[in-house]
Amino acid sequence: MGVIALLLLSGWAFDSSRAKGFSVDVSSVTPDPGIADGQTPITIKLHVSHHGKPCAGHILYGVTYNGGSFKAKRVETDQNGDAEFIYYPYIKSKLNELTDVTIVFTDESNSLFIAVPAKAELVIRMVEPDKENNDKKTNEDIFGSP
Repeated sequence: MGVIALLLLSGWAFDSSRAKGFSVDVSSVTPDPGIADGQTPITIKLHVSHHGKPCAGHILYGVTYNGGSFKAKRVETDQNGDAEFIYYPYIKSKLNELTDVTIVFTDESNSLFIAVPAKAELVIRMVEPDKENNDKKTNEDIFGSP
């Protein structure tokens, strides 16, 4: 039992040390701020490098903590170490208050033994949709507010 624990600890220590050499950086966010209308996509570009050199073929995983969804939750980096996520924000309503969105991206490809990924965290400021130019009807528009 002690040997297994020692092997796991050694694998974790190796992957922790290895993860420090990897970097996941947000290159751009367009548009910024995002519009909480559920339909205006936000393009997020990331760059992955290992000691300053681009990492091709790495799988990045995106998780959002305040609503919305991704076109794809996993994206592979290209030959330049770049990846692009498309995020669709939540719909702001009386039941769903306007709040900024926190997204965490993890590099699933940098660990060898135990998952200790390099990470990047992004907070996207959200704004209310323009009511006058919004052709999407809500229940409040149809039935009125209580």
